[in-house]
Amino acid sequence: MRKVRIDSGLGVLNRLRNMHQNHRRVARGVVSVATFVLVSKFIGAVKEMALAQRYGISREVDAYLLAFNLVTWLPTVLWAVGSLTLVPTLVALIKQQEERRFLAELNGTTIQLGLLTTAMVVTLGTAVIGLIVRSWDASAQELARAFVWQLALAGLMLVLSASLSIRLQAREKQGYTLLEAMPSLGVLGFVALIPSSGPGPLIWGTLTGAVAQLGLLVLMVQRAGALGQWVTFRRSSPYWSYAYIYFSVVFVGQIAASMVAPMDNVFAAQLGKGAVATLGYATRLIALATGLAATAIGRALLPVLAGVVAKGDLKLGRAHVLQWAKLAAIGSGLVTILGWIAAPTVVTLVFQRGAFTAEDAAVVARVFRFALLQLPFYCFGIALVQWFAATRRYSVLTGTAVLGVLVKFALNVLFTRLLGVAGIALASAGLYLFTSVALLVMARRGQV
Repeated sequence: MRKVRIDSGLGVLNRLRNMHQNHRRVARGVVSVATFVLVSKFIGAVKEMALAQRYGISREVDAYLLAFNLVTWLPTVLWAVGSLTLVPTLVALIKQQEERRFLAELNGTTIQLGLLTTAMVVTLGTAVIGLIVRSWDASAQELARAFVWQLALAGLMLVLSASLSIRLQAREKQGYTLLEAMPSLGVLGFVALIPSSGPGPLIWGTLTGAVAQLGLLVLMVQRAGALGQWVTFRRSSPYWSYAYIYFSVVFVGQIAASMVAPMDNVFAAQLGKGAVATLGYATRLIALATGLAATAIGRALLPVLAGVVAKGDLKLGRAHVLQWAKLAAIGSGLVTILGWIAAPTVVTLVFQRGAFTAEDAAVVARVFRFALLQLPFYCFGIALVQWFAATRRYSVLTGTAVLGVLVKFALNVLFTRLLGVAGIALASAGLYLFTSVALLVMARRGQV
């Protein structure tokens, strides 16, 4: 028996030693990104604690969060869409003669998008925020509008930072993930150093952090050789004709996917008092796991797969992504089992204090358990999404996203009648089961 165990252990070590180079690169990327995300989340959590201590539940925090989310919404969508559409192109252009021209034109395009985003925030943002806070008193409404104007510059810097981060992702330089914590770190620093409960520390902290993030990204991109030597506002590179199409298709899919959260809130609102809050607490917990998985898997896997596709070895790339998809599903499946067992303890430790009672914890834990069921399918699908992005089959991703919204709606109708709020969480598992199976079928079809 002992000899068998030794032989088995040696077999595992040999397989690890003989691991394909692509698997090594993905594994290093996953570990790096996951580590940076955890550090970034920790900084964000400390910032939230500092805000709670300084401001409590106040209009300043409400106005700041609403304005910040409004200002950063479009840049965040552009970042997500740009990552899927630009990384494969940038990987294919590395060390190619066309790279310098494309980077110069990308610099100009990014500046134009950033300025357009800022103009939209200034012109439309105050009107939108006015509709959102129209039930507030006059001084609070004015504070919210002021926050939008004052934070508009952060939107410009986030667009510029997104472009630089995408270039670093294409070169597998994952340190940019850690820099995403800079705005939170800036707010934390100003709140700690300035003894004021006014809006000043929030505004100056956010802007200082955004400037620091952008400056450090410029240095990292320049060191990686991906900054470009000039700025061109004309787009003459032949790669732009495809980029416009890809970006438009993925943007539609991203908008469709973003409809799921408000849809869930609408369903929860029909289930009585406390249903929306219960779903919100469970969603915030599961979002920690799904966010970490999506960031780590996506950012590590996409540039490697794009490199394989650029070399024309589609068979190898498909085999590798299926292996990582299975590994992600197995690993997240183990997390699901452990999370199901520990759900009551986790909810109690995180939320149960003050007005949040033991009965509330039991209700949220039940919903959280059903939410955990989505994790293996979600992680499996995230890996496959990178394959379709690498092979530029964006219509598959958009079509799946649109159909997924319809499936989620139908499952919400069915499961909420049977399980209440927990049915909404279970419907999410059904959504990701559908999308992962659909993507698997499409990945196995044809040459890619």
